[in-house]
Amino acid sequence: MPYIRQKDRCLLEERIHAFFSENDLYQRNFTAGEWNYIVTRMTLIAMKPSTGWDYDSISSAIRVLNDSAAEMRRRLLDPYEDKKIEENGDVF
Repeated sequence: MPYIRQKDRCLLEERIHAFFSENDLYQRNFTAGEWNYIVTRMTLIAMKPSTGWDYDSISSAIRVLNDSAAEMRRRLLDPYEDKKIEENGDVF
């Protein structure tokens, strides 16, 4: 994951939280399908080049989504799985 400078991160966090607050999204319990739609639409809107989609811009958008998923796996899922292995024993 690219590590964002603290001052830039604060601005991004403010905008993210404002977006969710203004649109009452904190109160919704979205399904996985609804989250998929939201993330896909936001990515398409935010990353679409002014000249239209081409291979490089499509590839960049997919790379951003894949890298985000990999970071979530590394930071959230892997530690969770390790904890459950300790609690319940390994499958292997």
